[in-house]
Amino acid sequence: FVVDDEANYTVGKARTTPENESVCTRNSFGDALGNWGVEPDVGAGDLEGIVYSGTAMINRLLEREGTGDIGLITNGGMEDQLRFGRGIQSWADRSYAGRLHAREHEHLEPLVPRENIRGVRGRMNMAGLPTLPLYEEEAYEAVHDLLDRGVRVICVYSYLNDSHEQTVREIAEEVMDERGEEVPVWLSSEQKPIRGEVPRMNTLVIEAYAAEPSREQLYQVDEGFAELGSEAPVRVLTSSGGTVAPEHDWLADTTLSGPIGGVFGGEFDERNREFDLDEAATDEAREEIREESQTFEAFYEAERNRVQDGDVADVVAGMYRDASDMSDEFEAGFHVFWDLDGSGF
Repeated sequence: FVVDDEANYTVGKARTTPENESVCTRNSFGDALGNWGVEPDVGAGDLEGIVYSGTAMINRLLEREGTGDIGLITNGGMEDQLRFGRGIQSWADRSYAGRLHAREHEHLEPLVPRENIRGVRGRMNMAGLPTLPLYEEEAYEAVHDLLDRGVRVICVYSYLNDSHEQTVREIAEEVMDERGEEVPVWLSSEQKPIRGEVPRMNTLVIEAYAAEPSREQLYQVDEGFAELGSEAPVRVLTSSGGTVAPEHDWLADTTLSGPIGGVFGGEFDERNREFDLDEAATDEAREEIREESQTFEAFYEAERNRVQDGDVADVVAGMYRDASDMSDEFEAGFHVFWDLDGSGF
């Protein structure tokens, strides 16, 4: 979408180039400006702002095509937490009938394999007071083991009092200095210092698996528009409707930027909303989303996480699906187009 200073807008479309999204974004920008008879390099120089809203991150998660080699350090005894998850994760996206029948419940394969998870003994109570000191020798062993396995990031997972997390990171940095290696160490207490151990752990893992790998793509989009002559900064739409820079510390908040962009755009159409979301999904939301419908706990492919989202009911479908709230009930159905010979396509 390209919008001028009088709120006139035009729309462009281009084939997705997942290996380098700057190509398809520039092509769609040129396609949009073609409706106004403006060349891309001319229009780019007049840009005052660029907001990226895409499905690359959520697609990586849904299709299980993210970047692996993730190491996870947790409290001793909690090493299987990621596999156990929460019961609701096995049926959150099911119909009412599916929720009632356990045979339809499904436990997805964890994003971090069990062999890449290490436990270090140490405990904090509910008030954040230490009841068991951190076994630092176990932390040294855990870091060495994970580095030997070739992980590219180490996620440390605990809550409330982060002193044990900070100590583990210091130990990890010491070990890496000795080994001459450099691997980022992320702490859940820095990403999402809120309650909910499983959603918080999932969010940290999603950051490493699906969100962080998209950062380079965002830099490429920024560079692509700069090559056209744009001086406008590229911002990324967050799942709650705000924007952040590609350099933002945590990109997990932008995982749902594509679908949520369609929802917030659709709020201006009170009767009929049609979404084209890269043939991946159609997202429907009631009018109240623009007023108060926000959630701080979302499900991405049955992964319960701690990301502030617009409250979206996700319906997996193709593009050209129609959602209408003409009646009291929210209904959805496909558009059917008919050729002159009566055949549908």
